[in-house]
Amino acid sequence: MPAYIEPQCLINDKYRRNMKSDVYSLGVILWEISSGRPPFPCFESVLSLAIHIFKGNREEPIKGTPLQYIKLYKQCWDNDPADRPETRLIFNTLKQINPNETLIQHPIKASAQFFEDLRREALVSFEQGKFLKALELFEEILKSCQLSPEDQVSVTAWDLSRNRGFENFKEGKALADTLCKNSTLTKLNLRYNKLGSEGGKALADALCKNFTLTSLNLENNNLDSEGGKALADALCKNSMLTELYIYENNIGFKLISNLKIVQ
Repeated sequence: MPAYIEPQCLINDKYRRNMKSDVYSLGVILWEISSGRPPFPCFESVLSLAIHIFKGNREEPIKGTPLQYIKLYKQCWDNDPADRPETRLIFNTLKQINPNETLIQHPIKASAQFFEDLRREALVSFEQGKFLKALELFEEILKSCQLSPEDQVSVTAWDLSRNRGFENFKEGKALADTLCKNSTLTKLNLRYNKLGSEGGKALADALCKNFTLTSLNLENNNLDSEGGKALADALCKNSMLTELYIYENNIGFKLISNLKIVQ
C-alpha cells in the first residue's frame, strides 16, 4: 500500500526504514481518520502513485478538521524525514488539541474482502476447536451487518458431533467457556464426543449462564449419573432450553422438566 509508505522507500529500494518512516505512516493514518476513506483511492497504478507522492503531493485537508490537527499530520508526512516530529511531540500535540473543537470523524467502511477474510478465519478457528476466537470473529461480522445466510447458520447452530474440534481442549472446558459468553448460539450438537461426567458438569455450569441456547444434543457422551445430575440442576435455572437429547449416557434417572427429552 504505497500511500502509507515512506516516500524514500518508493524510489530507493535500499533505503532503510526507521522511526521517522513510521511517523510518516502515522501522518497518513491521522488524515484517514479525519476523512473516513483511504488516501488516493483513484490511483490504479502503484508506480504512478509512488511518483505522485514522492513529488510531495498529499491528500487535501477535510473541511471542519481542527487546524492544529491538520498541521500535525502535515508535519508527519513531510517529504524530508528530518523535518518530521518526534513521537513524544505527536502524542503531546494530540492531547493539547482544543477539546471544544470537535474533530469530524467519518466511519471508515471495511471492504467486502475484509469481511471475507474474517469469515474464513472464523471458520478455521471453529474447525480447530478455538471456539472463543470463532465467536469473537462472528460477532464482529454481526456488528457490521455483513452476515450471509451461511454465516447465520454458523452463528446460531454449531454441529460438533463425532469428536469434531475436541482434541484441543479437555472435557469440554473451552466450549463451556464459550457458551458462557455466547449471545447468538441457539442450537448445539455434541453427539458422540465422550465428554464424560466432568465434561457434563462443565456444560451444566455454562447452561446456568447461557440464556440463548434452545436445543442441545448430548447423545452418546458417557455423562453418567454425576454429569446427568449436574445437567438436571442446571436446567432448573435455565428456562430457554426447550430441546435436550440425552440418549445413551448411563444417567440412570429421568430428568423432570418441561423439556423435550429423547432417550
